[in-house]
Amino acid sequence: MKKGIIWSYSKGEFVIFDHYYFSTLYQYINENFKLEIPTKFSELIKIANKQDFELIIFNYPEKPFTNNQINSILELFNQGKKIIFLTYYKNEDNSSQIVNSIISKVGLKINYDEVVDFHQNHDNDKYLITTSKIHDKLKSEVKKIIMPCTSTISIEKNKDYIYEVLVKTESEEKIIAAQANNKKGKIIAFGTCVFWDNFSISLYDNFQFTKNLINYCLEV
Repeated sequence: MKKGIIWSYSKGEFVIFDHYYFSTLYQYINENFKLEIPTKFSELIKIANKQDFELIIFNYPEKPFTNNQINSILELFNQGKKIIFLTYYKNEDNSSQIVNSIISKVGLKINYDEVVDFHQNHDNDKYLITTSKIHDKLKSEVKKIIMPCTSTISIEKNKDYIYEVLVKTESEEKIIAAQANNKKGKIIAFGTCVFWDNFSISLYDNFQFTKNLINYCLEV
């Protein structure tokens, strides 16, 4: 039985069926997993309570979460769901602030900054940073990835959670992806949401990294 992925479209996120941006990722997920794209938060929660839907993705949410919605997401995390939040540099569209309303509860924070690298980058663009500093859990067949227009992530450790840095910058080893783990669920935060769009996914080892990330969350 295929495992299920929920790609939220309930908070104004970039929707995965947008062919121009996500055709490669959309095809891969559709071929290998069950995919649901809820447009209402209540619908998302209903699907997430099904046993076979273990991964929930909020890719650049632009609409704030209510307190009840935050509590619902944290409850899913406590039940063992894996939840990925992705934003963009400089708190574009308040996306990082919106995500922080949830991930701050588990000791993570996406900063309102930008990462530049004048040496480790793609096409001499300081914002298109490249890195090989990837956690072993995500590094199978991956040597280098591109992480465009990213913010850094802070970890404020809480004894109730286990923290892991998933991706760091090459030059200064700044954290740009991290997770909080409560032994059942995972909350994962990325400082960029565009490493798996159609521009990035075909560069370096981003496609394999994307596969590794999804398989890691679904324990495939």
